[in-house]
Amino acid sequence: MSMIGNYVMTDSDTIEKILGGKVSAEDVLYDEDDSEPEDFLDIDKSWHAIHFTLTGDIDEGDGKNPLAKVVMNGQLLGDEDVGYGPPMYLSALEVKEVNVALQAISDSDFTAKFDLKAMQKNEIYPVMDDENAEWFLEYCLNNFVLVKEFFEKAASDEKCIIFFLN
Repeated sequence: MSMIGNYVMTDSDTIEKILGGKVSAEDVLYDEDDSEPEDFLDIDKSWHAIHFTLTGDIDEGDGKNPLAKVVMNGQLLGDEDVGYGPPMYLSALEVKEVNVALQAISDSDFTAKFDLKAMQKNEIYPVMDDENAEWFLEYCLNNFVLVKEFFEKAASDEKCIIFFLN
């Protein structure tokens, strides 16, 4: 089974409806008819490697680093399991703060911090072998660029972001 990282851009009213039990998280996250394609981002299996590259942590970390909120460390959006546990969200203000930190990281910064040996040692999902090192770096970097663009748009539009694994 694969663990796929996904982002959904939404407004604070929708977050409040989910938290208040007026609408299910699953209905919001999997409603293809009600969302624009640019409001959804699938980063496939790169989510854990991106998180590790940005933070050096295998899990959530201490939460003080805004980059820890790019993939993990959001606030739980209820307790509904939407694939691999409940989704997490960032408020519009948190999205803006995280976006500032994200935009400060260039492609070359990301590449310099990318450490396949450390990922292998820490069993970062998906564990890659040395033969695929160049491909895996490019795969993660391409998804990182998409994440930066997604956060930039959400920050500009004053939106919240939901992250979930399925």
